[in-house]
Amino acid sequence: MTGRQPSMSELLRIMPPHEGAGAAFDWAAIERRTGLRFPADYRAFVTAYGDGSIDAILGIMVPDEGDCAGMTEETELARDEWHDDLAEHPDGVTFGADDLQAWGVSGAGDLLCWARVDEDPDRWHVATWSRGSYRWRVYPYGTVEFLRRYVSGELTAADENPLSVVSGVDQPPMFLTQEEESRRYRPGLDPWS
Repeated sequence: MTGRQPSMSELLRIMPPHEGAGAAFDWAAIERRTGLRFPADYRAFVTAYGDGSIDAILGIMVPDEGDCAGMTEETELARDEWHDDLAEHPDGVTFGADDLQAWGVSGAGDLLCWARVDEDPDRWHVATWSRGSYRWRVYPYGTVEFLRRYVSGELTAADENPLSVVSGVDQPPMFLTQEEESRRYRPGLDPWS
């Protein structure tokens, strides 16, 4: 996890979680039950932010009631997309479809996965599938660093937007839990303004 902790403090500064955000999970029990492992930076993100989305376009998946059904379904889709004849892959990729594990989705059907390139989950890379370009990209850093670069605009400024959609929200990046988004909708407000 070397070098990834400062990313979390920077992400918290750029995109502070709202009051009541965050989720507590018994990660060891989930890993035993599902057989899935989770990087420490992802667990730290979920602890601070919880289950929800960034700017209404990028959903971060978490284990549901200790089950990972949603993650499993999206992982199967990612593996199918990896094998699609039209899919563009980066040069030098040393992993395959079976090494992908989904953890995020966009409103446009893009997928964010871990590329399990090492036995240690804290060394996994982020792999993204852009439905719009049929292109896979691989980033040699973890979940939090990827999200920090995404919300700060570093990835889109470099003309390598990993997603088919960009935020149309003209404000600092915002994360809302599903519960908070629903609460804000009730009085007829746009949760994202």
